[in-house]
Formats: sequence, structure tokens, C-alpha cells
Amino acid sequence: MACFSIGLGIFPARGAYDSESIPGWNLTFILDVLYHACLPVLCYFLTTVASWIMGMKAICIGLLGEDYMNYARARGLSRNRILFTYLGRNAMLPQITSLAISFGLLFGGSPVIENLFVYPGVGFYLNSAISRRDYPLMQGMFMMIIMMVLISGLAADALNKRLNPRLREK
Repeated sequence: MACFSIGLGIFPARGAYDSESIPGWNLTFILDVLYHACLPVLCYFLTTVASWIMGMKAICIGLLGEDYMNYARARGLSRNRILFTYLGRNAMLPQITSLAISFGLLFGGSPVIENLFVYPGVGFYLNSAISRRDYPLMQGMFMMIIMMVLISGLAADALNKRLNPRLREK
């Protein structure tokens, strides 16, 4: 990531916005905040996408030997139809839950990434609260992270129920 900020100078290396920017609800400030958030978000995304890919691969390998996959092959269905209709739809369901939990943890921030980019997010403030032994602040932040993970888990369950006909009530 240092090559994009220090070497090429495309993105800023630290901070949430430029010191010349006037904080407020104006377009220039919002675009400046989004510009400064590009590298931390990209870093967080790249560290989690590998686990999603490996999880999807493991689920697909496990589903390839199922009876309904063999039945679809025996029926003479095309390879693409088997992959997208049978394999893809069934392998996607556990990944939705994993993605939702990752979104919940994203609200908690990543202290390592936020400290690396000196980005003032929840993880940055949680790390500083831990170093100062500010227990009430730590408890509040942990409570917020737990609530976001719970809400995202409930959203994943609702989405799974909508996508998976076996989970619907009759």
C-alpha cells in the first residue's frame, strides 16, 4: 500500500482528511474523506477477500459429491447450468452469513489498519482506550461492535431465509 501513497503519490498516506479542508456537510469535505478512506478500506478488503474465496472453494468442493449434483450430471444438464444453478446457489448461502459477519466486524474497525494509516476510526480509538485503560470507553465500544455483529447476523438470517426455500415456514 505504501507504493500507492508514498511511491506513486496517488493516495494520501495518513489521516481522515486534509488539514486545509473545512469539516462539514459539503461535497468537497465528503469527497476528501472518501479519498482518504480509499487505502484503509482497500487494505481491509484485501485481507478479508482471501478468506471468502477459500471458504467458497471449500464449500464448492464439498458440494460436488452430493447426490443432487450427480443427479444433475446424469440428467445431462450443461456444465454451466450445473455450476450456476445447483452449485452456485447452494454454496452462496453460507458465504452470505460470513459476509454479513464481516460487515458487522467492519463497523468495529481494524485497530492495526487504522493505526497504520493514522485513521481515526473505532479501532484506532479502541486501541488508544486500551492503552489508557479507559474501561468505560472500552465497554461502550465492545458493546457497539457486538450489537453491529448481532444486527448483521440477523440480517444474514433474514436474507438466507428469503433465498433458501428449505428455511421458509410452510
